[in-house]
Amino acid sequence: MGIVFCRCRFPCPTREILRSFLMCTNLDFDLITEVLERTQLCLASSKSTMEMRKSEIRRTLIETYKSSKLMLNARSKVQQLKHNEEQGIKHYTGSTTTWRKQLCTLTKRSFLNMTRDIGYYWLRIIFYIMVGISIGTLFFHIGTGNSSILARAKCVSFIYGFMICLSCGGLPFFIEELKVFYGERSKGHYGEAVFVVSNIISSFPFLVLTSFSSGTIIYFMVQFHPGLTNYAFFCINLFCCLSVVECCNHGCSLTGPQCADGH
Repeated sequence: MGIVFCRCRFPCPTREILRSFLMCTNLDFDLITEVLERTQLCLASSKSTMEMRKSEIRRTLIETYKSSKLMLNARSKVQQLKHNEEQGIKHYTGSTTTWRKQLCTLTKRSFLNMTRDIGYYWLRIIFYIMVGISIGTLFFHIGTGNSSILARAKCVSFIYGFMICLSCGGLPFFIEELKVFYGERSKGHYGEAVFVVSNIISSFPFLVLTSFSSGTIIYFMVQFHPGLTNYAFFCINLFCCLSVVECCNHGCSLTGPQCADGH
């Protein structure tokens, strides 16, 4: 840039080349004299140069630069970089990591997120226990006789209907994970299937804890049919229902508008 200024007979201090260039090419100033006063350029220039306007200065600088070796060198370097970039581009074919490795890594990361985020499952487990206590209080000792069949049917319907709806409380936290998923999927790190499966696997320990903690409270407060088999059947059935709802939540979240748009 300093060479171009010298060739145009616009001398300027070495450390003020950029400042002088901006001053000379700025159309907010009218005459070159204002530029010379602001940048303290050498006043030894000719009087005709002192009266030049900015448009003339710009035209002179542009013409001088076009005819200089600087522009030719810059163009050759740009063409060389462009050629090297075209030669070096390789189409990305996806992640080279095995599906098993992706599943293990994502499962571990998802489990850590669920463990550290108190609102993901820990707070929901507390709500499930509170709901279990409420159900046990409403249907306390309803009995196992024929006269209590209708009451037990209402209790079971209330349990699976109301407690399954609480599974929707995990959607906001899962949506936060989707933001990370969309970015990593766009780079080809992994796909939808391994992401969903990893979240389902990592949620199983929390679902087991939720089912057996709330199921135990309800079972003994309501006093269903006694026996280890009946108790296990009730808790496992509750666990399966919660697991199905969690899987549906994960799947529906991925097939929503955001995933369809590729965001």
